[in-house]
Amino acid sequence: QEFPLKVKDGALSYIEDSKGNRILDFSYCGYRSSEQAIPDVKNQVFVSWSAGDNTARIQKAIDYVSSLSPDKTGFRGAVLLGKGAFELDGSLMISASGVVLKGMDKERPFY
Repeated sequence: QEFPLKVKDGALSYIEDSKGNRILDFSYCGYRSSEQAIPDVKNQVFVSWSAGDNTARIQKAIDYVSSLSPDKTGFRGAVLLGKGAFELDGSLMISASGVVLKGMDKERPFY
């Protein structure tokens, strides 16, 4: 069996196996394909942790920030989730550009 990764001219290439399976390339995931730092966007709404399904609470915050006008950089603002593991029984939808969803670790916010 052939190794699924090859390096040629300093670049990785992903080789498919006989069934067409290959390693997924996530190297361009993230904000601006991970080529730029994540901007510091102003928090507009803070959602504290609560037991149970938090889908509606977080969606309401996202919808509010989505209704705001973008600033000169194109951002409407951020929804900051407090510390904790938030249970979601449904999906969240961000339908406007310029909305950021942030979480917190024990020390500080993160994206």
